[in-house]
Amino acid sequence: MPRRTYAEIFLDKLTELSGDEPCLIGNKTLRNELDWDEDRYEWIKAQLVDENRIILGRGKGGSVGLATAARTVIGHLRRNLAKPLCLAAVAKKP
Repeated sequence: MPRRTYAEIFLDKLTELSGDEPCLIGNKTLRNELDWDEDRYEWIKAQLVDENRIILGRGKGGSVGLATAARTVIGHLRRNLAKPLCLAAVAKKP
């Protein structure tokens, strides 16, 4: 079985943290979940942005989301500017 790439690991963890909802996950939360140093995290994140596989969000520390969910996120924000999209930074699911 071939080894998974860092990009695959990043996307799998982002998908896991996003759950069933299309949402943006804080960079700090995702990096801590991956247990990566900042250099590796930023390098892989930049690669995935260049490949249009993830999108970047704003906020303190920034955030990332799956590019496939971008349309859903944008639609949600247009309809519900005051409502949170998801609470992905909350403690891990049991």
